[in-house]
Amino acid sequence: MSFLDSISSEYDAPRDALVEFSVRRLLPIIARERKKHEKRKELFSEISNHLVEGEILLSKADEMLGADDPTVDKLKSAMLVYKNVFDEIANFIEKGKIIEQFHLD
Repeated sequence: MSFLDSISSEYDAPRDALVEFSVRRLLPIIARERKKHEKRKELFSEISNHLVEGEILLSKADEMLGADDPTVDKLKSAMLVYKNVFDEIANFIEKGKIIEQFHLD
């Protein structure tokens, strides 16, 4: 907003007109980002299912080989990383929810 105030003063242009023009230029970008956000949410559902399957596999490996087995240890490490990334994606999607309420009218 301060940048628009500066431009408004420098070129003797109405600030409200500059704001409206700026918002109109952003609308296509916001629309594209909203579509990507929806795709992220769809993909996140699959990622969630994949995480559950990995946890089931880890449990099976632990049962079959024992917790002290190197394969179980490596799989456990991989699942920990996967879970951390899963949580980061969830947070990113949560932050992106604001775009769902933005009206493009």
